[in-house]
Amino acid sequence: MGINHRIKSGENTLLRRVLIDTGPLVALANASDAHHASCTKQVLGIRPPLLTCWPVLTEAQWLLRRYPGSVKVLLELCQKGILRVLSIPDAALPWLEQRFHQYQDMQPQLADLVLLYFLSHKESETIFTLDKRDFTIYQRNAPQPFRIVPE
Repeated sequence: MGINHRIKSGENTLLRRVLIDTGPLVALANASDAHHASCTKQVLGIRPPLLTCWPVLTEAQWLLRRYPGSVKVLLELCQKGILRVLSIPDAALPWLEQRFHQYQDMQPQLADLVLLYFLSHKESETIFTLDKRDFTIYQRNAPQPFRIVPE
């Protein structure tokens, strides 16, 4: 049974409007990834669509470049409505610039800061990430509290 079917059939879900970061996307798209099983289990507790942004998809594609079938899985998740890509509004640019400055010591990735923007602007209250260290720091300084899964 493929990941598309397992996500689609998870009707008894607990979480809605969950942002997904690069790490879980890579793990879901690549069955040989060390986190594949745990991310697949976690995603069954989330009602589709999972939300993300273009920088996350670009980063995931780069990490999956040696696994062409995995990139196809990402695109299929988008085409089937399981993964929804949020557009970054122009109004987000000054906010992102401020956060790049605020977190310059961490050398933040654009993908992380865009997800943080969506969390801060109430697109979601939950992030599905394997990057606990950075998102725990971002969470401490966020204007709105958010949940990090898996916990």
